Amino acid sequence: MKLADLGLRKAPPATRQAWLDQLGKALTGYFLAGQILDILSDYAGRLQEAWERTRSEEAALKAVDAPEEAAARLLEEEPAAGRLRRWALWGAALLLCCGGLRVCLASAAPAVFWTGSCLFLPLAGSALFLLLQGPDRVEIEGRFPPEGTASPVPVYCVPFALTAAYEAVEQLLAAALGAGWIPPAAVPLGELNTCFLLALELVLLLLAAWLLLRSVTASIRYFPGVLHTVGAGGTLFYSYLFFTSTNVETPWGISLALPLRLLPYCAGLASALVFQRWVDGCAPLPRCFLDASLTRRGWLHRLGQRLLAWFPAGQALEVLEDYREQFDLGAERGRSDAELIFHIGRPETVVRDLIREAPGARLYRRRSLRWALPLAAGVWLLLQVFRTYTGSNTGHLYRWYTPQIAALALPLAAVPLFALVHGRGRSLLEARFPAERGPTLWPVLLPLTATALTAGGGAYLIRRADDFPALLKLFTGLSVADLVALSVLLLAVVLVWTLSRCFSGSIRYFPAALHAAGSMACVLCAGTFLHGIDVEYATVCWHAAIRGYLLNLLPYLAGLLLALAFRWVIRRSGSEGGEG
Repeated sequence: MKLADLGLRKAPPATRQAWLDQLGKALTGYFLAGQILDILSDYAGRLQEAWERTRSEEAALKAVDAPEEAAARLLEEEPAAGRLRRWALWGAALLLCCGGLRVCLASAAPAVFWTGSCLFLPLAGSALFLLLQGPDRVEIEGRFPPEGTASPVPVYCVPFALTAAYEAVEQLLAAALGAGWIPPAAVPLGELNTCFLLALELVLLLLAAWLLLRSVTASIRYFPGVLHTVGAGGTLFYSYLFFTSTNVETPWGISLALPLRLLPYCAGLASALVFQRWVDGCAPLPRCFLDASLTRRGWLHRLGQRLLAWFPAGQALEVLEDYREQFDLGAERGRSDAELIFHIGRPETVVRDLIREAPGARLYRRRSLRWALPLAAGVWLLLQVFRTYTGSNTGHLYRWYTPQIAALALPLAAVPLFALVHGRGRSLLEARFPAERGPTLWPVLLPLTATALTAGGGAYLIRRADDFPALLKLFTGLSVADLVALSVLLLAVVLVWTLSRCFSGSIRYFPAALHAAGSMACVLCAGTFLHGIDVEYATVCWHAAIRGYLLNLLPYLAGLLLALAFRWVIRRSGSEGGEG
């Protein structure tokens, strides 16, 4: 078998369909799906004309460049920052999903364990689908399908067969032990069963890796198989944990517990079937998976964002005014915004052309990068706060002064980050070229609610320190560590989302990101305090313990004050820009 057949190396296209498929994959992520379809339609017309002249596929392909060369010409000096931002966003979302699964696996509460396990695959699958540019790939393959189609054998049949074999073997062993057909000490059943499970797990791991590779190199229609296979692997992993960490007195207990381990497989199969309908075009993709169509307002705002990375705010506004006049003239001549946007090109292409004509642009960008050092220092201090909570940082300075360090780290990271995103320039820009959507209320309410529950709930627990275990039973077996970890995960989602909206949308999301960061640091400091509290001291001197605990609100207050201060800066800068 050739490497090209496995998808490890691209073979030269033998047909026009294969040529268009390779070009579409090379352009995915750099251009919008509509632009890629227009490019492919243009090349399809050229190939058709060449075929009509020669009546030969080989001669028609020789009339155009190789797909890699055509893509390189289209992408010449194309800034990849937009693609890197999308990778960072959906990569962070995928990491958050993995972190949530880790928290659920470590929880002693069965409800958290199984709920997190079932939610992981649809959420992580959605993040991975967007990371692979799935929506664009679906649209492109619908118009220009690849040569090969995804076979249902590796996508559905193999994972189902392996999972069914696992369940059948385990149930037969349990029935045989229960009936006394196999003496428990006759053969090392535990070792043999472990080897059986690990062998099946290895096969599923290799299959998932192959399906993921085929999703990237061949067709997005292989993607549902990734979710299905990972769900089957999760079932085997949970079964392995069950057999190695649980003492089951009767074989009938094993027979009753094994079907519960099929929940990850069911979640994977359900997710795979939903994604299969989407990639086959049987159901429309959800709106959250689709990029909003770029309007004149959105195009001008996006151009302004890209310009501020290379030019001062005054020059960026002058360029924007010129392009606004072009849109106005085009509208007077009866041309739509979509036609004008396609004719002018992507904002990144406009910026690339302007950089060529302005030698000082690169020097301006390098000067703005000097803020990266204090930002790294602030982020490093915040990471030390997290390490103190997890116990990996045992330094006395961090253990005793965690709230003060977190409160110091927030402004140390916030000021350079505001400078790196060109916050003042973007405030000026948005006053005259506003973003299409502004911030909502929920990114502010969630951190506020989490902090209020942390302050009130923690103080109540300290007041009732002698009843810790009884109080925590009210949360169906949750521990303080579970509550802190789940709160931090929720706040991390808010932080990542607000930062992403700040980079790709409006600078007015920046205060909400600082508010969420302060709330997350507050929850971590409170968790560190509760983890090391002396229950006997808290029982006797609960007034002093509560006063010491409320000191952990210092990071939240720092984040709140920073959010209000930067909100004032953004509004003031915007009012100056509006007057100008």
